[in-house]
Amino acid sequence: KFDDSFRPPTPAAVDAARRNVDYRAVQIDGNRIFLPKSTMSIGLGGIAKGYAVDRAADVIARAGFANSLVDGGGDDRVSGTRAGAPWRLGIQHPRKPRGELLGAVSPVNQALLTSGDYERFREVDGVRYHHIIDVRTGWPARAATSVTVLSESAEKGVVLAKVIFILGP
Repeated sequence: KFDDSFRPPTPAAVDAARRNVDYRAVQIDGNRIFLPKSTMSIGLGGIAKGYAVDRAADVIARAGFANSLVDGGGDDRVSGTRAGAPWRLGIQHPRKPRGELLGAVSPVNQALLTSGDYERFREVDGVRYHHIIDVRTGWPARAATSVTVLSESAEKGVVLAKVIFILGP
């Protein structure tokens, strides 16, 4: 959690935490998931919003609405049109004030997902610490400042945006 008292972890703390990261350690038995160490945990925050956006869009479609926008705060999905015109969604510039855009797109029955280092971060001694962690290093990913993906589903798009953010162009 980032608050005003945020201090970056020490390299030793990051190294210790990295010993708890290993997707191969996850054990699945039916509908149960087990982690071999009590210090391990699973967080779904990185993809849960995309899943929720897709489920909300599905509910809206099943209710008979052909035209909709589900806004998940950077994870959006549209169907149909906006009063007969194409939807137009802006892409926030990651280093400028809210509302200053890099550009805009008009998705058609698609999801538009953005991952960036500009919404949830703190700067300490000129270094930006944000919430998208590169598991190879244990530190915030540095290969990008913002990645936007157009996808058939928000769930897939949010995963792709995070991967591209971490790996870079």
